[in-house]
Amino acid sequence: MKEDMKKFVKWSLIALGCLTGVILLDTVQAKVLNTSPFLKIRETLTNSDSTYYIDKGILLNHYSCKNNEEKTLFKTAKYSCPISDDETTIKRYSKTIDKTRIQLDILNNWNYEELTTSDESRYLFALKIYKDSEDRSAILYFYKEPFAICGTGLTSENLQLNNGRTASVGYYKNEQNTWNFVSFPNLDPRLAFINNMDDERDALEMMEIVKTLNIA
Repeated sequence: MKEDMKKFVKWSLIALGCLTGVILLDTVQAKVLNTSPFLKIRETLTNSDSTYYIDKGILLNHYSCKNNEEKTLFKTAKYSCPISDDETTIKRYSKTIDKTRIQLDILNNWNYEELTTSDESRYLFALKIYKDSEDRSAILYFYKEPFAICGTGLTSENLQLNNGRTASVGYYKNEQNTWNFVSFPNLDPRLAFINNMDDERDALEMMEIVKTLNIA
């Protein structure tokens, strides 16, 4: 009986070692060659204007983007394919407020609407952007005063915009893995995006829209 148990443990460890080796080898070749892992599940994104599919491996995800970019990243990385400059995939939005012209590229499968303002509003202008539901949106505000926010657990990191300038992305700890706001002190400190989306993929896709913001 003990002999059978030893054999079982021995072969179980051998099988586990072989499986681990295959996973590591698959991970290394996919990362080095920037290609899809062999052990994967493919998710085809038929409604996305930026991504053909995502191959989901055990440790890696491989993104096939519509701008012909291929990207293999560890699952912990936050990534979404860049927005194509093709006029058929984006809507070019512009608006002039207080002598400042705001420019933004919005994906065709996303919607937007300008919100009404009043004398009591803290902002001069607001643009709501959403994909499937108005309740899950991000809103670009042009405030009357420079944007400022604080709170327990708030962390921030830099975000490089498509125009080469830098914005600030804010996250709150213990919340879902999505960004909370983006401010633009290097463009205009009165501008800020506030995120109301809890879906991580939509929030990442929205971030690609945010990165197209420019002012003139």
